[in-house]
Amino acid sequence: MHLSTGARTLAAAITSVLLLGAFGTAASADVPETTITLGKGGTLTLPASDNVRDTITINATTDATTRATAYVRQAGTEESVFDLASLYLAEPGVEYAITVPTLRDYVPGTYELVVTPEVGSPSVTEFTVGSGKPSSVALALSAPTIYSWTKKSPNTSTATVTATDETGLKVAFTGSVKATVGGTTVSLPLTAKGNPATGTVGSAKAVIKASALKAGTGTVKATVKGAGSAQVSSAGSTLKVVHTSVTGVKLTASATSVFPVKDGYRDSVKLTVTPTSSVSGSVPATGTVKITHGGKTVTSWKLTSTAKRTFTWGGRNNGSIKPGTYVATVSIKGPEGTTKTASKSLTVSSKKLVTKTATRQYKASAIMKKYMALDYYEDGACYRDWDVTGDVFCEAYDAYNYDPLALISQGKIPVPADVVSAQKFGGATVKLTTTWGYVSGDTLWTYDTKELGTAKSAMAKKGTQTLGALKLPETSRTVHVTYGLGEYASAQAKTIKAVYTYKTLQ
Repeated sequence: MHLSTGARTLAAAITSVLLLGAFGTAASADVPETTITLGKGGTLTLPASDNVRDTITINATTDATTRATAYVRQAGTEESVFDLASLYLAEPGVEYAITVPTLRDYVPGTYELVVTPEVGSPSVTEFTVGSGKPSSVALALSAPTIYSWTKKSPNTSTATVTATDETGLKVAFTGSVKATVGGTTVSLPLTAKGNPATGTVGSAKAVIKASALKAGTGTVKATVKGAGSAQVSSAGSTLKVVHTSVTGVKLTASATSVFPVKDGYRDSVKLTVTPTSSVSGSVPATGTVKITHGGKTVTSWKLTSTAKRTFTWGGRNNGSIKPGTYVATVSIKGPEGTTKTASKSLTVSSKKLVTKTATRQYKASAIMKKYMALDYYEDGACYRDWDVTGDVFCEAYDAYNYDPLALISQGKIPVPADVVSAQKFGGATVKLTTTWGYVSGDTLWTYDTKELGTAKSAMAKKGTQTLGALKLPETSRTVHVTYGLGEYASAQAKTIKAVYTYKTLQ
């Protein structure tokens, strides 16, 4: 039963008279006022009896023994909305707990607890009543990426959902989590209940399984409602579902043709398989690499994972050389998904390398076309057709500043085109032979694939002189010849012969 302000005043007056009669003297009218101190109020949450902040406790202390009345009112009003049982504060300085319950009659807002001693002024403290209706919903995923293959983790993502009302405190709710990925949707129920032991509410959880969704990237959203409230949704969280599958495969060959005859040139071909998958690292797979000819399998290898592999094929068909077009094909499938394939055509030839030689004869003047005098007055020189047609005669004078060379003569020999094209087979060389008609003093002659190089060199001697074989790396198109004359040296070169040794397929 609620009491009006006038009724409370009358009750207080009656109580005072009764107390005076009980204690029997008019002197009790001089009893000093009692001061009651109230602690801070908390927050109650609607609705009542849902085990979520259904009561709050407010502590009261007194400076003297007293009885007191207590009631609850909305802030800014005087009218009681609930009267509490009368209080007896026996010991000064001791905290007494006042329990304030949640009532169905409450509306959300700010309320006051008013406690009045027998003698003295009322004490007031505020507390809040929350609606308990979700106004904000938060969703968090334990894993933003999950895998449908059981041997790749995580396979699930736990959605943790909380809801708060306008007070910012968690409230009870029911609802669902919806995950939409790859065109599929999974809906999971949610319930967050109050704990009667603590009077609080925690989070609701739902476990999303990758196996229930298709591969892709989508969103997860929670939609909840409280008692008598409208639905409220969380923001969407991104969820990626990955199927552990082979997404592609690449097949490369070290060469497009193979020459199985054992001569060191493309006796075999290396086939490299490079799969790509939807996940990082190598995963189990099943597959094969086959080489076929005329629709029949010549040889094959197994694949057991998505790791990069290289296989070597010697180009033979059932142990023999059968020229023609062959096809290498790779097929591979991961734990999930579809099979991926790639192929490469290969040509088998029965040709083999044979060694050939080619000789080119030159007059010296056709090769040695320039010179540079290094003496003090640059008197040194080279002369063409000096003694016989086509010869070159070089004469040096004093060396400048005691340098070892007083004159340099240079020339170039073009490598024949068929030798250049054969250099890719390896083993190409050239030997130069110079016929010296006259040599006086020190003359060094060299040849190399580099200008002024000294890969092959010797001191010139009268007569026919041959130096060692010079290797011709692939794309070598010029042989550089150099004569270096010392102080006061002279030399006559008549002819230069180049003998090339190279390999070709036949």
